[in-house]
Amino acid sequence: MESELLSKGDIFLNQTFENPSSYYKRICEHLFNEQKIDSEYLESVEKREKQFPTGLKTGRICVAIPHTDYQYSKTTQLVITTLKDPVYFRRMDDPSKECAVNIIIQILFDNPKKQLLLLQELMKIIQNQNFLRKVIKAKDKDEIVNLFKEGK
Repeated sequence: MESELLSKGDIFLNQTFENPSSYYKRICEHLFNEQKIDSEYLESVEKREKQFPTGLKTGRICVAIPHTDYQYSKTTQLVITTLKDPVYFRRMDDPSKECAVNIIIQILFDNPKKQLLLLQELMKIIQNQNFLRKVIKAKDKDEIVNLFKEGK
């Protein structure tokens, strides 16, 4: 995966959130302060999550890949968050069910052409439970950057 998609300032390890909404509020506040999103991003990503859930039951370690329309982002990059305790997200494949998410990979897009390629690349690596285990066990942000660069 391209290294410019990863910034150590946007990697959050071993975090605790009550629910997806508390995650969005804290992370979007950070991203807004970094001038990476505009003021409508939070509302847009929460609305999109209600209509199109992003939880993925990928195995024992589940992932959520929240994102919203490109016009609310000022950059294209990943925001990676590992969770101390799982947060329940509604599932992408069956919105009537939830999965206990351990890793949140939020995607920011500033160009709609980049969205499909980045999602395809992510889908390949998040199917690998060994990769996800390494992400969960990562002790520092450099380790996360290296794992995503290698993509395995």
